[in-house]
Amino acid sequence: MKNEKISPKIKIKRPKFIIFTDKDGTLNLDDNQLNDILLMISSMGGMVIPTTGRTVGDIQEDFINKGLRIPKIIIGDNGASIYSTTAKQFLIKKILEHDKVLEIIEEFIKIGGSIDNIRYTDGSRIYASDCESVNEYYANSNTATMCEDIHQHIKDSQDINKITLAGTKEQMQQMAEFCKRIRFLDRYG
Repeated sequence: MKNEKISPKIKIKRPKFIIFTDKDGTLNLDDNQLNDILLMISSMGGMVIPTTGRTVGDIQEDFINKGLRIPKIIIGDNGASIYSTTAKQFLIKKILEHDKVLEIIEEFIKIGGSIDNIRYTDGSRIYASDCESVNEYYANSNTATMCEDIHQHIKDSQDINKITLAGTKEQMQQMAEFCKRIRFLDRYG
């Protein structure tokens, strides 16, 4: 498939059971408790796979910074990226159609959306506008790259697997309708 990068076959020992869970909120435990649970599941032959809207790089950094046992597989960007931490590569990485992404960004700006409210990821990193409020939001992240001109950065990038827009309720409704009109949601929704 043109818009999906799939790695060569990687052998992963089949676990007895798998638990898919969001780390944020769902596994909102003390780090020691979480580490104990991850170790216990592993010792029982199971595997925990975090599934998150965050990038793979962001969730992996979070586990490392907290001294947690790193899962063998991480699903990031709302399912657009599946990463093997043992092989250190993406097993699957969905790439959005660049022309469609540009159409969406152009429409968002046309209806009054702020460039500062546009983000995109490549599975490992988050790219955002270099402005005070965004810098403040990502101050503790090593996986965020601040771009002087996010619009141009998107034009130059072919490796986009998630875009995030933030605006008023009306703008978001207009963008949802626009995405339906250009059939973006048929493929990625």
